[in-house]
Amino acid sequence: MKTKKEYLDEMNDRLEDWKKEMDELQERLSSATGPAKKEARARLDQLRQSYESAKSKMQEMRSSGEESWENLKGEMEHIWDTAKHSINYFRSQL
Repeated sequence: MKTKKEYLDEMNDRLEDWKKEMDELQERLSSATGPAKKEARARLDQLRQSYESAKSKMQEMRSSGEESWENLKGEMEHIWDTAKHSINYFRSQL
């Protein structure tokens, strides 16, 4: 089982990767046209909102006590899993 610090370090790395993915998707979005572009833009906005939620959850985890961070960990994993699926779907649509 990972310590709180190890977990937060791993999640920080994931957030950095997530940011890079969004930047790449933004570049791909610039070449999309028509209705697909509008839908893709909306999906990217949702990804950005989820990213901000994850960053907020990380701050909450950093300041939490040892017992409560385990509960927050589950919430963070849910955010991450949802984002991962969204990124993969988004990538397949562009």
